[in-house]
Amino acid sequence: MPTDSQDWGCQWAESIKRFESYLKLERGFSARTVAAYTSDLRNHRAWLEEREAITPTPQDIRRTHIRAFLADRMNECAPSTMGRILASLRHFFRYLRKNNQVETNPTDGVRTPKMDKTLPPHLSVDSI
Repeated sequence: MPTDSQDWGCQWAESIKRFESYLKLERGFSARTVAAYTSDLRNHRAWLEEREAITPTPQDIRRTHIRAFLADRMNECAPSTMGRILASLRHFFRYLRKNNQVETNPTDGVRTPKMDKTLPPHLSVDSI
């Protein structure tokens, strides 16, 4: 695992690039899903840089970082988008864990946001 924090900008980018290939080739995700996941990861990294003033390594990311990121997005994103963002982070950190790039997965224990439940449209007497 890299120790030089100056390298992590490139290391994050390289990890995301490898993860993107993994999603396409090994997992068979659609191009749109891969684009959404990688965009979510880049947004998370940019948020970390703004919030922390330096880019923490993936090894430094804790559950509190994940929760704070999701809380910042809560007012601007639909619950379904929040779920996708969390899925992106979960898949990424599982991938890093599987490849021994992190020791723990910071998304473990983070709950998926509740989705709004809507009633199905009702049938009128004429449509029956």
